[in-house]
Amino acid sequence: MKKRNYLVQKTLTIAAIASIGTTFALASPSLASANHISTSQEQGVLAENTPTSISINEQANAVGIKDVQSELNKIGKYYYTNEIAGTKYYSKGLPLIFNPAPDSVETELNFSITSNTLNNLNYDSTTINYVTVGQLDNTKTPLEQILTTISYSESVQETTSTATQNGFKVGGSGDLFFKVPLLVEGLKLNAEFNSSTTNTTTKSVTRTLTAPSQNIRVPSGKKYKAVAVLKQLNFWGDVSFTGEGVNPMTTIKGTAVYRAPNGHYWENHTWSKYTAQFWYELTNAQKNDLNGIEFNYFPSTGGVIVKAQGTGKFEGVMGSTLEVDILDVTNPANPILVESRPF
Repeated sequence: MKKRNYLVQKTLTIAAIASIGTTFALASPSLASANHISTSQEQGVLAENTPTSISINEQANAVGIKDVQSELNKIGKYYYTNEIAGTKYYSKGLPLIFNPAPDSVETELNFSITSNTLNNLNYDSTTINYVTVGQLDNTKTPLEQILTTISYSESVQETTSTATQNGFKVGGSGDLFFKVPLLVEGLKLNAEFNSSTTNTTTKSVTRTLTAPSQNIRVPSGKKYKAVAVLKQLNFWGDVSFTGEGVNPMTTIKGTAVYRAPNGHYWENHTWSKYTAQFWYELTNAQKNDLNGIEFNYFPSTGGVIVKAQGTGKFEGVMGSTLEVDILDVTNPANPILVESRPF
């Protein structure tokens, strides 16, 4: 019994040592060699070549956030299943077999918002409030008089709310923000979106508008009323946007194990290559199983552009104005606008 315990302890120690820094490429010869895709001129080459193979399966009318990294990780997982899982080799005279699933698959990709489009912008004006600031009665004197209104102030809140309907993220790498400039009735603002979440984001600004007291000339025999009128612009619309990344890298880690009644021996392995090299070896069905992203492969260079599309909506209130309307109400049944004074 003591001898068996010693054997188990020894084999586990050897396995732990063997697992440090061990890298094997048991894939097909073309991928096992270190023939990385040249990227010295990838931007120019990619721009000049038309992709001959595109994998995309867009979910029409879907609402949510697509994880670009998770979709790309499928490529490494499929490759491991096809080419590595269950294969056997010998090391130190022992037959080692790769586990059915990889230990991990990670894809690195610099992904960013490259374009956005304002699809439509709607707006209308709404009267929020009427407040009488002066009853100006000159019906009992024979001369024109200058009568004064009271001062009036009101606090208003202007808001911009945005929400992504269909968006994307890249694992846990952080949020992807972008701004869309809006021009409404000569007023400019930026609607900020976060592609990585469907949560609604609202930004607000509180302003105080004041209509100071006014001196109004009222003709003899006339009765005027001064009314402070608060108006705001409501706006709403939707946008679309595109994210892109070039030449992702995929790292697959897996373990090959020799199992014996008195202990195990294992070796850890790492395969790290351009994702395109793994993708090229997949079946057509596996290549097309990338939901919500485009995997544009350029055979002349071996390069890849990964794209994802998104949509969002916005709405808000802006352009608050306060004016004083002077109405001739000598005939209450037929008020007539005499003058408007904006502030």
